Amino acid sequence: MSSVNLYEQEVKRLRNKVRSEGETEAKESKKAADADKRAAEYQKEANRASSPKSKVDQAQRKRDEANKARTKAAKATAAKAKAEGDMHGAQRKLDEARVKEAKKQRDRDERDRARVERARADQERRAQGEQRRREASRDQEIARLRSQTSETQARLHEHLSSEAPEAITVLFVAASPEDQTPLRLDREVREVQRRLRESDYRDSVEFQWRPATQLPDLIQILNEVRPHVVHFSGHGSQGGLAFENDEGRTATLSNDQLAAFLHATVDRITLVVFNSCDSAAQAELACLHLEASIGMDEPINDEAAQIFAGQLYNAIGFGKSLAQALEQALVHTRLVLGDGSASGEPQLHAASGIDAAEIYLVKPSAD
Repeated sequence: MSSVNLYEQEVKRLRNKVRSEGETEAKESKKAADADKRAAEYQKEANRASSPKSKVDQAQRKRDEANKARTKAAKATAAKAKAEGDMHGAQRKLDEARVKEAKKQRDRDERDRARVERARADQERRAQGEQRRREASRDQEIARLRSQTSETQARLHEHLSSEAPEAITVLFVAASPEDQTPLRLDREVREVQRRLRESDYRDSVEFQWRPATQLPDLIQILNEVRPHVVHFSGHGSQGGLAFENDEGRTATLSNDQLAAFLHATVDRITLVVFNSCDSAAQAELACLHLEASIGMDEPINDEAAQIFAGQLYNAIGFGKSLAQALEQALVHTRLVLGDGSASGEPQLHAASGIDAAEIYLVKPSAD
């Protein structure tokens, strides 16, 4: 136990003693006063009595009680005075001990700061060496990605030069793992189907959806459906998309896995829509492999996701360009939910050199 703690306990003990002796002093002083008063009353009664002996005796006993009480009160007064003096002395020692302890703590803090600074300097030197190694590796990776991007852009330009297809297939991939907040993805599917039926070219859009999707299902589904548009709806984060495992719990498709997946399965996909929270990173990544993608820059709630998706595909079904379809979906969502629906606003990403205003997923009429 430190000296500060010891002195604190001693000051506390002496303070309690001062209070206790003061209470004893007050109690005994009152007892003496009461006894003196009663003795005087007995003496008066003796003076008036024909046989005063008993009253005189009683008065004497009360005077004796008063003297004893005064003696105790005097002792308590002396003890209190001594305790007060001792307490003041202990308080001085406590103050001195606190000053010493504070100085020791400042010295320890200074030594700790010096150690931290040395460790930081060592870490910076190691980081600089690692940075130089990473830069060399990065330059090689940049050269590889530039070559890959040039090939992708050439393929996308070639694809854009052809007319939009007479009909497209939209694949709606859904996942809502049981260990995450439940999503009403069935409502989003129903809204998309309803709004597609209301469009001019509804017969040109085939809609298919796959609920409770698991990672091993993805390639099989894409090979079967061969969609033009892939719409993912569910939970997500900047690091990946949430699918389901065999137990219905979260199985994450990381961004690196997504890149490899898109590279292997792009086929005739033109657009990927990530209708999930914080999916901007996935949308940007998809543009290395596709003409366009849509992602959310922040979390988006269930209702906003449903309304946005319904209007997006309604506009596509009317033969609108991708850029105009997105604009209509954003305006429609704000009209229905108010300006506060801008939270998690969808962002359109197009591959380098591609204008989203020239991308038509459904062939518009000739008029």
